[in-house]
Amino acid sequence: MGPASLGAASVLAQRGYQVTVYEQWKRLGGMMRLISNDRLDPQVTNRDIEFIKALGAVDFRPGQGITDPAALLKDYKAVIVSAGLEEPMRLGIPGEEYALSWQEYLERQKQIAVAGRKVAVLGGGAVAVDCAMTARKHGALSVELVYRRRQQDMPLTAYEREILLEQGIEITSCCKPLEILHRNQKITGLRLARMMLPKGKAPRPQNFVVNRRESPIFREFDVVIIATRSRSSLPIRKVRGVFYAGEMVLGSATVVESVATGKNAALEAEAYLLGKKPPRLKNRAKSHVVLAGLELYPVPLETEFFGRKIRSPFLLSAAPHTDGYAQMRKAYAAGWAGGVMKTTFDKVPIHIPSEYMTVLGPSTYANCDNVSGHELDRVCREVRQLVREFPDRLALASTGGPVTGQDQADKAVWQSNTRKLEAAGAMGVEYSLSCPQGGDGAQGDIVSQNAELAAKIIGWVMKASSADNPKLFKLTAAVTAIQPIIQYIQQVFAQYPHKKAGVTLATSFPSLTLRRAEDRRWEEGVVVGMSGEGVLPISNLTLAKVSGMGIAVSGNGGPMNYKAAANFLALGAQTVQFCTIVMKYGLGIVNELHSGLSFLMQDRGFKSVKELIGAALPHPITDFMALRRPRSCRRWTLNCVNIAAIARAARIRPSPSTGTRCRASTRPCVLAARSAQPQAGRRSSSCPKARRRPSSCKWYCMAPASFPCAAPTMTRSSFRWNTPRTRAASTGIPPIIP
Repeated sequence: MGPASLGAASVLAQRGYQVTVYEQWKRLGGMMRLISNDRLDPQVTNRDIEFIKALGAVDFRPGQGITDPAALLKDYKAVIVSAGLEEPMRLGIPGEEYALSWQEYLERQKQIAVAGRKVAVLGGGAVAVDCAMTARKHGALSVELVYRRRQQDMPLTAYEREILLEQGIEITSCCKPLEILHRNQKITGLRLARMMLPKGKAPRPQNFVVNRRESPIFREFDVVIIATRSRSSLPIRKVRGVFYAGEMVLGSATVVESVATGKNAALEAEAYLLGKKPPRLKNRAKSHVVLAGLELYPVPLETEFFGRKIRSPFLLSAAPHTDGYAQMRKAYAAGWAGGVMKTTFDKVPIHIPSEYMTVLGPSTYANCDNVSGHELDRVCREVRQLVREFPDRLALASTGGPVTGQDQADKAVWQSNTRKLEAAGAMGVEYSLSCPQGGDGAQGDIVSQNAELAAKIIGWVMKASSADNPKLFKLTAAVTAIQPIIQYIQQVFAQYPHKKAGVTLATSFPSLTLRRAEDRRWEEGVVVGMSGEGVLPISNLTLAKVSGMGIAVSGNGGPMNYKAAANFLALGAQTVQFCTIVMKYGLGIVNELHSGLSFLMQDRGFKSVKELIGAALPHPITDFMALRRPRSCRRWTLNCVNIAAIARAARIRPSPSTGTRCRASTRPCVLAARSAQPQAGRRSSSCPKARRRPSSCKWYCMAPASFPCAAPTMTRSSFRWNTPRTRAASTGIPPIIP
């Protein structure tokens, strides 16, 4: 019962069908049981099998192989075949009979002695990696992969390559085995021919030829494991009522892809049983059904990025956690819909000292790690790999260029960077016009503060860019008015109506932080980009100002929870980029952001992200003279009259800076809060917050002049939040317990 069988059985069982699973092996799991524990934890497989067993409609019959699947139609209405590629194909070289097949070795790994011996593994795929790792685990003196193509052509993930490097497994590339040498029925080594790829040929296996200019080479080995091609022992025959899944359909595939084919085959079998048309499956390696019993979001998060469907509107901003293939891969694995790779330049020296980074507050950072140390060519290779491995995720890149006043030279660099990233397959390019530390010889501190200069650069890019490749231009909110700059940019966009483009707003805010310097009498000033919670109100205002101007916006700068991100969307942003929240909590925060947004939309009555986008428009800002007390507010916050009343009743000495300091115990403060009479026309309220102070003062009472309508209620013992979970979900205000 391999991964494809697991997928098919689970779907059919949950839909009410009685399923019988025939398994050739005595242990359920099929070929998954041969995968190295470092690549697939066996407990994961066990849990999946236990889940299917718990469905109660599946009859497992291990140790019973089937040679004629069509014959089962006598007793069953439909048959799904997922035999896999379990039969190794022969190489047809002398001495092959002394070698081990990958299946034989992995099945009998504990009985086959490799400790202290030199092991060669022929092949370069995932199965070859499993054989190599297993041999190393069992004490092999040395392990070497022999691959007929180049190392970069090996169909391995970065994680698998990293494992090979960590375990000291060597790779001999561009070599083809000619003969397995032996003496007295024992292997002594391999005779190998050097391979080459003719100029202009694609790196496909059939295009590599023997290099006649080099003589065959001899390598000494004690054990040879053949982990190359395999085939299914069962042929695929077109028989009505018989369906196929797994590697029989895809060829060599991942576990996830095999599961998907099994689930899709279950849909085809069900359509056949119900007399319906078979489902149209554009990609058999992608699942078209979700198993029930999994926790799903009440409101779907799917949306679009310039016409491309993405799983959620939440993206990673160009930042340290998107600096390279490995980081992006981790982000995708965590559940992010996409991200912008860290800003890169073409052969430009980068100076970003680690001492630059600092923190302005618990949720306000001073981000200065603004560009990548990786050159553009490397990023292009990584983009190409990400697009190939994760076609359903959004892989964007970020770049920039010089602004020296030499327009022709500057334009050539901006356009060259654009063409390179497009050729690499980037699904969109973002351009940094808002660096808080200034540009490369830019006129003024920040490029996008100069409307004419920003429009000129954007014009260069738009002229050279592809029509179907979206472009985002990152702007700063550090301007007296954002609307004139947007108007300049819209004039450029209007010249290219067939091209996709928008802006990113409002990013970090240029600020100055002071820090101690050993060689100075006073602290030194460092220009930083203020990000996180501190910049959020500025970003909100900037988005509100441009919301009615008809330009596509990707929101950035400030959101530290799902409610703040939802506000960006309601103000018209089509996507939201995150930086500081990920630096603070890690990539896994995406699950909380997704869950929070979905349940918030359900609470507010939104059916989709598309409906939420622009919900605060067309009047995102209420006129000052039109402000009124919200009717739904049950408790009104304390004003200065209430504060004075509490202070008098509890004998509290007011603090001139931040509030009131309790001189008495908390009990009088509680009683004072309850007995204080509000100002005429105000409803009674309770002290909204209290936090324990590290000083001698036991409690610290804060009564701000304004506070959200969902004010907390008071407990007898202390000032604690008793706001219901539903109220917290609808307001986005997290509970604060002193």
